Amino acid sequence: ASQTEDGQPEWLLCKFAEAVEIKAVVIHETFNPGAVTKITAFDADNKEVEAWTGVDPTPRNVPRGVSVIPLQIPFKINKIKIYIDSPAVPGWNEIDAVGLRNAAGDTQWAQKVEASSTFASEQAPPQPVRVVVSAAEMERLKALDAEVKELRKEVDRLKKLEAEIQELKRFVKESRQP
Repeated sequence: ASQTEDGQPEWLLCKFAEAVEIKAVVIHETFNPGAVTKITAFDADNKEVEAWTGVDPTPRNVPRGVSVIPLQIPFKINKIKIYIDSPAVPGWNEIDAVGLRNAAGDTQWAQKVEASSTFASEQAPPQPVRVVVSAAEMERLKALDAEVKELRKEVDRLKKLEAEIQELKRFVKESRQP
């Protein structure tokens, strides 16, 4: 969360363990979502390049959400910057996790994050915030990511079964008609 509720636009600078070709950025917005307006990526020369600008996919009228923003970047990245229009969405706009998703659907979570401001520094001038994720936390996130993939497969399988059941019901109904 930013230092003020709606004082000014904010940003998060997210660094990842390894440079990868990405297909999407995953943003876990845990309070007053919908304020993300732009994402930039940094090339090998640390040049900031606009990767996406638009309307946050998570609606502003929900309590929380996960924005998955597709990106097409012609180079591997390990650093992005997320721009947040805090004044446009009333209240603190809290983001708890940011990940880079590759074509295989694997997500690499940010290991270090700097913020334009933070609620934690209310008594002191705004300072960059650095978040370091432990190896155990990274393993837990990877395990959860794998579990989500398996659950998605199971949901797809159940949807297919439901469609087959509906088709069988139609067949039975049609076969009973004179």
